[in-house]
Amino acid sequence: MLLHVYEFVCFYFISMIYEYT
Repeated sequence: MLLHVYEFVCFYFISMIYEYT
């Protein structure tokens, strides 16, 4: 379960960075 959350956070973070740049 924790692993799934980690992947979700990673994806969310990448998306935010992508939009920020």
